[in-house]
Amino acid sequence: MNKNIFTEVSYAENAAAAVTDNELIAAPGAGKRIVVLGYEITAAGVGNAWLESSTTTQISARHEFVAGTNVVVHDVYIPCAANESLTWTSVGAGISTHSIRVSYQVEG
Repeated sequence: MNKNIFTEVSYAENAAAAVTDNELIAAPGAGKRIVVLGYEITAAGVGNAWLESSTTTQISARHEFVAGTNVVVHDVYIPCAANESLTWTSVGAGISTHSIRVSYQVEG
């Protein structure tokens, strides 16, 4: 029997610069994959951010932010590759303060 467990993770950072390939959820192990069911990204500055499967494959839209804005995406099914972590990347000089909340399940 395949049981999928829904869970949520939050991440906040006040960094001096944008982030690259920051891990949100560790790889789940052989034969399993992370599936994103929804997410919210908030940014205090100007820039772009997106989700990735491991550090190589962009799996969400590239969201553009102006100061103090956010994006909320619900009711999606965005799978990572098997046994890959969920990471995120942000770019832009003003996107140093940001937070992200992800709802996901592990399948397999």
